[in-house]
Amino acid sequence: MTDRKRQLTRRVASALVLAAFAALVVSAGILPFAILVTVLAALVLLEFRSVAGVPGATATWAMVAMVAICGIAHSAGSPLQAAFAMAASLFAVPALVLADGRRQDAGAWWSMAALFYVALPAFALLMLRARGVEPVFWLFAVVWTTDIGAWLAGSTFGGPKLWPRVSPNKHWSGVAGGVVLGGWAGMTVHEIAGSTTEWPLALGAAVAVSLAAQAGDLLESGWKRHFNVKDSGSIIPGHGGVMDRVDGLIVASVVFALGVVMTGTTP
Repeated sequence: MTDRKRQLTRRVASALVLAAFAALVVSAGILPFAILVTVLAALVLLEFRSVAGVPGATATWAMVAMVAICGIAHSAGSPLQAAFAMAASLFAVPALVLADGRRQDAGAWWSMAALFYVALPAFALLMLRARGVEPVFWLFAVVWTTDIGAWLAGSTFGGPKLWPRVSPNKHWSGVAGGVVLGGWAGMTVHEIAGSTTEWPLALGAAVAVSLAAQAGDLLESGWKRHFNVKDSGSIIPGHGGVMDRVDGLIVASVVFALGVVMTGTTP
């Protein structure tokens, strides 16, 4: 088996296993999903701080507690409580970070960046789940098929590089492949779910989320390159760390949630 086939096999296998597990948790209810989001947020926070070289655990666990509070509040069916917990944390946690003996340390600012990087998508995912399982399934389908489509098209067709200085292995052909496969997945779930949303809006949402997912991937690539790190971790075969697996989802979930709030509908 060639290296390319091995990489594809690992990516597809990881995606299928994670998709099956995620589908089970999403279907189980808001509380199990909130717990999953909290655990993933904790892992991403730990990886973020590890790569950035931020010492100390106070801020990390403060942020984990914040995500847990938001998850519990949202699982209780009170978006207002969750929003209040989020707002309070956005002020309280940076204060803890800066007061933790690193007032002039760059690590304090990286800790605050980690807060926003994790808290916003966590809240977005919980808000989407509060609307039912369909928006979450749709989001997962678009993001994960976008990743596979981008890798397949980029490795097959190559061509002009997307941003060589940040991610030398990404091509514009990969962007197109990701959008095509992500758009197809979004419309497939749209039809299976029997959504009443007009197809142009659903397709537009799929394209926007697919592009957002790829932007999230590129953002994490640039961040890792800043610290001269290849992977954020090694917990997931074929993808590296948790951040390497959910980088696209982090940005896509926020973009999708904003679209849902602005339009009042889901694909």
